[in-house]
Amino acid sequence: MASEIKSYAGVETPSFLIVERVTPQTLPPARVNSMNIPMKNGEMFLNKTLGIRTFVADVAIKVPKDRTLLEMMDDLADWLDYDEPQKFILRDKPNIYYMAIVESSTDIERFSSSGKGQITFVCYDPHGYGADKQYVYEGNQEDPTTMVNNEGNKETAPIMSMRFVKDVTDFAVTTDNNMLYFGEPFDEEVNVIKDLKPKHVYREMDSFDGWTSGVSVDGGSVVGEFETNNRSFRQSGKDYGEGTKWHGASMIHSIGAEIQDFTAHVHIGFRATNKDQKGRVELYLLDIDGNKIGKVALVDNYTSGDFPKFEARAGSYQEGHYFVNDFGRTKDYFSQFYGRMEISRKGNEWEASIRYWDSDKERYTKKLEGSWIDQSDTYSKGLAAVQIHIGAYDDRAPTDDMFIWRTTVWEHLTFEENSIDFVFRVDDDLIIDNDKGEIYLNGEEFYDRLYPSSTFLMLDKGLNGIAVSDTDAITDCVINFKERWK
Repeated sequence: MASEIKSYAGVETPSFLIVERVTPQTLPPARVNSMNIPMKNGEMFLNKTLGIRTFVADVAIKVPKDRTLLEMMDDLADWLDYDEPQKFILRDKPNIYYMAIVESSTDIERFSSSGKGQITFVCYDPHGYGADKQYVYEGNQEDPTTMVNNEGNKETAPIMSMRFVKDVTDFAVTTDNNMLYFGEPFDEEVNVIKDLKPKHVYREMDSFDGWTSGVSVDGGSVVGEFETNNRSFRQSGKDYGEGTKWHGASMIHSIGAEIQDFTAHVHIGFRATNKDQKGRVELYLLDIDGNKIGKVALVDNYTSGDFPKFEARAGSYQEGHYFVNDFGRTKDYFSQFYGRMEISRKGNEWEASIRYWDSDKERYTKKLEGSWIDQSDTYSKGLAAVQIHIGAYDDRAPTDDMFIWRTTVWEHLTFEENSIDFVFRVDDDLIIDNDKGEIYLNGEEFYDRLYPSSTFLMLDKGLNGIAVSDTDAITDCVINFKERWK
């Protein structure tokens, strides 16, 4: 007889386990929340929330002649023991799974050469989940609505991702009952659009247009040149040549202006294949005369392990002030790094950060930040260019894979009365996780420009319409959701 439990954690019910019966709850326990209103009869209904759901399985263990019941119970424990909820699928509902964990003790009573008992599967999320659905948003100016079909018997929350192809001061995503609204509307009779973060440099490192050769680098020399694979810059042929101390390729990109308040960031990869490899990737800030006025760098100068250290400095190599010089939580915190380094100055306040990009979660998951106030305004020269550098050290084996895949510089301007800034800009990536209530802009949490009355989107049973306020503003808009079941 087939087990009533099809699988747990992706593993089918062991052949020695007979699941005689599974007792599910028709509905998980619910709590009705209300509020007492003075001078009124009864109470005002607020909402209903669901508690945990449980499945109780009556089981028996068949013990082969060459095994003992205790040995079989060890095998059972191997099937059941997890630190986090796992997929739990019943045989009569093969297309629906619950996220369950065995929380209570499992007591098995011995009967001759077999055992009987109960296993309780606890679902802290009381819903069942069906197929993963994906839709590509196809709305247009004539009809901005795309229809999606939720075939579950419970409302569910979509995850939406999109890229912006034009600058907008406001933007909305709506369903029949909910709306997320970002920014503020533009009234040409009252407001003036002012880009408070104009980009001066945005390079995807797919060509050398606009780049010139670097002249000098900290504590070393410029050796060799870069190559590009149409996605990133690397040391050509990984040949760093010869040199004492640090040596490697370097290039400079002019900003085309001289700016005071700015942010510059560089996206990099830094991946060693052996603990004794050394290397560094750096971004320098240059003034109008080509002098270094600051930098950020990821540097591994150790032969005892893969220990990249993040550095941030205001000023020059000889006379500057390092305000970040740290490994992170552990010495290997940024090992096998892929992410972004950033440095900014606003007035006399310097800030720097490094963030590790988790490609599975599509967001930054590790970070290190630091700041410093230049009380004496020692490092206040304007920014006119940025310089990139990838280097090896002395005759040591270089870090195997070091590359730069994006360089960006923008200016920070002062807000003026009646001016409206853009909420989203060209090449911004927006992810809205309506299930978790999370919003990410370019991999970082983004709630500052969300209108207070906004509500996260829910999809009812059946057909739902999803629309955006400006169909020309976005591309690559994808809607994902899981069917949910009571």
